[in-house]
Amino acid sequence: AHAERELLLDGPKGSISTSEMKAELEAAGVGVPTPQETVELAVWWAKQVAEYKPGVHRGVAWLKVFKEVDNDHSGLITFDELKHVVRQSFKVTRSAFSDLKLKQLWCAVDTDESDSIAQVEFGRFVKLAKDCRLTLQKAIDHGKEYNFERSVKHGTVSRGLRYAVATGNWGL
Repeated sequence: AHAERELLLDGPKGSISTSEMKAELEAAGVGVPTPQETVELAVWWAKQVAEYKPGVHRGVAWLKVFKEVDNDHSGLITFDELKHVVRQSFKVTRSAFSDLKLKQLWCAVDTDESDSIAQVEFGRFVKLAKDCRLTLQKAIDHGKEYNFERSVKHGTVSRGLRYAVATGNWGL
């Protein structure tokens, strides 16, 4: 009973912590993803999901993938589960998407450094790709230059702040 309580309080953990990944990325000279790289990773993820779940609305497809990999139905996924979906389900090779890139992806999503990703965290990450796509389409439609900074919506940041306040997970 004590172990189950601890799992509920702490969430499932992967084979490596987010802070260890960040240190490994820094040591490799790659670093954690910048805001622009985070959006690029979100767009990459959206493309992988679309290829894996063809015909499924993109607003639902990512959630289906999340629930598919969340074997214990905790609402949380670990790095090992994310790695499994990228390598096994999406069939993305290390040469196409390195383990360091995979760790960057993880760090971009696990913003509270809890060593697990909550469904709400993943939803915010996926929304970055949607916001980027809509902003790009609007720029194309109006013959204007694309502005990356306009892709990240204020509401996405505000919801992230509300999540941090509500859960106490500040990612510090």
